[in-house]
Amino acid sequence: KVLDLYTETEQWRKAVEIIERFVELESDTLRRGSYYQAAGTICRDKIKAIDEAIDYYNRALDSFFEDQDRIPDSMWQRALKAFADIDRILTSKRDWKSQERAYRQMIKRIKPGSRILVELWHALGEIYRSRLLQYQSAAAAFEIAQQLDPENTQRREILAELYVLSGPDHADKAVEQHMELLKQEPFRYESYKALRQIYMDTHQYDKTWCVCNALAFLKKADAEEMQFYEQYKPRGFVKARQRMTEDIWRRVYHPDENLYVGAVFGAIWQGAAMLRAQSHKELLGLKRKERRQVENDQLQFSKIFYYTSQVLGVALPDVFLQPEHQGEIAVANTHEKGQLIPSFVIRANLLQGRPEKEIAFTSARWLTLMRPEHYLKIALPTNTELKTAFLSAIALVRRDFPLPGDMQERVAQYLPEMQRRIPESWLEQLGIVVNRFLQTTSEINLAKWSSAVDLTSHRTGFIVSGDLDVAARMVSQEPAVVGGPNAKEKIKELVLYSISEDYFTVRHHLGLTIG
Repeated sequence: KVLDLYTETEQWRKAVEIIERFVELESDTLRRGSYYQAAGTICRDKIKAIDEAIDYYNRALDSFFEDQDRIPDSMWQRALKAFADIDRILTSKRDWKSQERAYRQMIKRIKPGSRILVELWHALGEIYRSRLLQYQSAAAAFEIAQQLDPENTQRREILAELYVLSGPDHADKAVEQHMELLKQEPFRYESYKALRQIYMDTHQYDKTWCVCNALAFLKKADAEEMQFYEQYKPRGFVKARQRMTEDIWRRVYHPDENLYVGAVFGAIWQGAAMLRAQSHKELLGLKRKERRQVENDQLQFSKIFYYTSQVLGVALPDVFLQPEHQGEIAVANTHEKGQLIPSFVIRANLLQGRPEKEIAFTSARWLTLMRPEHYLKIALPTNTELKTAFLSAIALVRRDFPLPGDMQERVAQYLPEMQRRIPESWLEQLGIVVNRFLQTTSEINLAKWSSAVDLTSHRTGFIVSGDLDVAARMVSQEPAVVGGPNAKEKIKELVLYSISEDYFTVRHHLGLTIG
């Protein structure tokens, strides 16, 4: 009505004064905000008083957002239009510093948890990045936006670029962003090349070589990357200078391998395995006195197998040779005089003309499964029995644990047999890991754990063989497991691990770095 009364240009100032009087009489914050917004529009469009318009729009925003919960859905767009008008004015004036302040002021007005905060922080980051050229401030703003909206790929790309522009001190953050991008898109070649450049610029040459190795494997290396890869590529089978420690093993585990599941199995492995163990003669038709003394054996396989067991810190199983049989390794859950003594039967394919690296990969892969937390994956032949053992371990220390209906009878039969074979001294440790598992995990997914153990064993094979091409070829030849990852997915996991910080740490510990 006020605008209708004052239609002549010279009267618009009077209209603004009348609006100011209405504001003084108005107690409702939303209506007050609407009055201020009208005054701002008059100043901008009719009086051409731009600074006054911005001041009124800010007052409107302060009123609208004095109590954000009171803003009805129908008024949100109107309330935000006041800020959009400020943004538009400052953009036309190219007043980037005032625009930055306006965004920070708007962010303070918005209640935490509001979706609009993502857009505001992102836009503020863009002001710093492309208008003020303040790259570290831009990165800080984009970081907050990314925390609020972690799945945004475009913003990760921007962050990675900003960290590079911010200098060597931010190289680790640039790497982190590219690694996150690769998790979402494992064959995003731009990230491999960006990582290679970051590592080269920061004089991290072993990491540079690892990325060049991955690019060469993926057939995406340019001439410079190929030259660097070839220049430092090891010639032949290179042995580690140190043994794996438990801390280093944690750098090898696949992230899907629930460590509490492994800890539960590690506490019951011998007792559960003895339920299925047989003598060497019953299971393999072999005599234990025929086992191979790989520690002193001069066969190429024996030398590499023994070396691998020492590097991995895994106890040697009994080893038998069957050169007349086709295949690689048959693993048997055997015992001797009431003592669990696992056995490996080595067959023709590992004894006749196999390259050292392939023998090393296969040895490491199977010896990984000999660790106590993994051994029941070998010893218990079916997923059902593996689950029965796991649930029995829980029931042993938590009688109140609700067992699935289809497993109650199995566990009831299995539990007393397993209990007789587990020393009392182990029950306390079992109780600790079972309780931690139940506190941290909402479901028992042994299929996922089992697949992850296989991926862990691939990593170990790759580490010991030292050759990504060999490791990928060996993985691709494995038989498919129903419901498990296919060959391409397994190789993808291996490639990503080959450029990970965990792998770099393992290489450094084992003394395998270049230079």
